Amino acid sequence: MAAFGGSLPVAQATGGKEVFLGRYGDLGRPAALRRERWPLGFGRHGDPIAALRSRLVVPARGTVTGGYALAVGRTREEAAARTAAWRSPEVMRPVLAEAGRGWLERLRPVQVTTPDPSLDTLVNLWLPCQMISARLWGRCGYYQQSGAFGFRDQLQDSQLWLGLNPARCRAQILLHAAHQFGDGAVYHWWHPLSEQGHVTRMSDDLLWLAFVAASYLKETNDFSILEELVPCVDDPHPAPLAEHVRQAFARVRRRTGPRGRPSSAPATGTTGCRRWVWRSGANRCGWRSFSPPCWPTGRKSPGAPATGTPDGTTAPGGRRSSPPSTPTPGTASGSCAWRDDGEPLGSHSCERGKIYLNSQTWAVLNEVTSAERAAACMAAVKKFLVTEVGALLLTPAYDRPVREIGYITRYAPGMRENGGVYTHAATWAIAAAAKLRDAELVERLLAAINPVGKNPERYWAEPHLLPGNVDGPESPHLGRGGWTWYTGSAAWLYRVVSQWVLGVRPKWQGLRIDPCLFPGWRRASLLRPWCGAVYRVDMESATGAGGNSVEGLSLDGEPVTSPWLPVPDRPGATHRVQVRLG
Repeated sequence: MAAFGGSLPVAQATGGKEVFLGRYGDLGRPAALRRERWPLGFGRHGDPIAALRSRLVVPARGTVTGGYALAVGRTREEAAARTAAWRSPEVMRPVLAEAGRGWLERLRPVQVTTPDPSLDTLVNLWLPCQMISARLWGRCGYYQQSGAFGFRDQLQDSQLWLGLNPARCRAQILLHAAHQFGDGAVYHWWHPLSEQGHVTRMSDDLLWLAFVAASYLKETNDFSILEELVPCVDDPHPAPLAEHVRQAFARVRRRTGPRGRPSSAPATGTTGCRRWVWRSGANRCGWRSFSPPCWPTGRKSPGAPATGTPDGTTAPGGRRSSPPSTPTPGTASGSCAWRDDGEPLGSHSCERGKIYLNSQTWAVLNEVTSAERAAACMAAVKKFLVTEVGALLLTPAYDRPVREIGYITRYAPGMRENGGVYTHAATWAIAAAAKLRDAELVERLLAAINPVGKNPERYWAEPHLLPGNVDGPESPHLGRGGWTWYTGSAAWLYRVVSQWVLGVRPKWQGLRIDPCLFPGWRRASLLRPWCGAVYRVDMESATGAGGNSVEGLSLDGEPVTSPWLPVPDRPGATHRVQVRLG
C-alpha cells in the first residue's frame, strides 16, 4: 500500500491525471486549479498522478514552508504512519541534504576538468546520475517502464562502476553469468522478483559477458573473478566464470553464416539488422579483448603478449596475415554483413542503407584493417554520416519495411536506427576519431550530441540528459531527442570522454596515456582510481593545436619512457601523472 501526505492540511487529493489536467489540458494550466472542488479520480486503470491541494495564507513579507512525502508499507496503516513520520520540513531538510551529499560522494572518485564547463558538468554529474538512477537502480524511465535486467544492457551500464566502485561491476558480472544456460544461451532480459525472462536467439547478448569481464580485469587486475563459481539457469552445479565466458564464445562460433562469419542469429525478418549493428561493436571486440589473460590454465600476466583468440581469427593488438575475405566498408562501397538472401548490407549497390556507421568505426577501433583503410573508413563517415546533430547510424534511410533486414526499416525515415543519430554508435564514432587523432572531428561529434546548449524548441528533450536517439535529416523533426533517461549511451559517452578524449585507458599492458584534446585546449585533467590506487593526470599542450601526441610523461616526478603506466604496487596510494603534449 502507498500513502501520500504533507505537513500542510490537505484539502483535496486526486490520483487521476485527467481529473487534474482536464481534457486536453497540460501542466502549465491544469484544470484542477480552476475548480473549487475536484471530482473523484482514483482508479486502477487510469493514467495515474499524485496531486494534493493545500490552502496557504502567506503573511506580508513572510514565508510558509511545507513538505509532502510518499511512503509505501505492507498495510494502509503502516504506509500512513511512515508518511506522517517523514512529511515534516524539519525532518526532510537533513534527509534531502544527506541525499545530495551521498550523490556527490558516490561520483567523487572520477572527476574531469576541461576548458568546457558544460562537458565537465555532463561527465562529472549528469551522465553518471542518469545511468545509476535510471538504468542500474530503477531500470526504467519515461520511455521504458520495466524493472527488468537486460543481459546486454545492464552489463554495459555496469562499466560505469569501474572507476567509481569496481565491486559493483564485479557483482553485476556474476549476476549475469548466473542467468546463462548450460549451452551458452542467455536471457535477453529477466525480472528479478519472478526470475522470469525471455531467452534470446541473438548473439550479441552473450558476448557482452566477455567484453565487460575483460574491462573489469584491465581496470582492477582482479583475476580471482575468473575462478568465481556461478551456477547456470538450468544447472545448479556452479562453474568458474571463465567457463561461462568460454561457453558464450562456443555458442557464437557454432552459429556462423554461409561465409563463415558469426551470425546475428535471430529469425529472419525480426530484429536482424539492429542486432547486426550491435554485433559489429560486440563480437570481435569481445574476442580480442578477452583472449590475453583469461583462461585459468596457463594464465598470463596482463602485459604478456597473446598469440591467438578463442575463435582463432585475430591475435589481439595485431592484424590478420591476409586481408579479410569481405571488402572493408570504408568508402561506402563494401559490406560487412549479408542478409539471409545473400544481398549485402552497407554497400554502394544498395538503394538504401548504403553505409552503416558501426562497420566503419569498429574497423578502426579493433584494428582489423590497414592504416590506409582505417583512414578511408573515417573519411567515409565524415562525408556521408556526420551531420550537425551527430553521426547517423546509416544513410540513406529505408523508406519502406524490408522483411529480410528487420524492424529498423519499419521506423519512419530519419528516426532512431533508421537514419537517425543512435547515440551509442555516435559515441563509438568519437572514440574512432580519437584513435586516428582527428581532434577536429572528435570535437565536432561530441559537441553535436552534448545536450547542454541545445535549442530546447528543436531538441525537445531534457537539456541535461543524453538521449538514446536524435532525429536525422530525413525526419521532419531534425534534431529532436528521444529516449532520454533510459539509455545506455550515457555510460558510453562517460567512458569515451575519459578513455579517448582525455585518453586514460586501462590496457593489458598497463594504464595507457594517449589523449586527443580538442583544438584550443591548453590544459585538461582527470582524477580516477586504477587497480586500487588513485591517479591525477594533468595534461598540458604546448600549442593547443589539438590531437597532439605525448612528448613527455612523468609519474610522481620521475620520467616514464613507456606510454603505459605499470600496475601500482601500493594500493591506496595517490599518484601524480604529468603529460606534455606536442
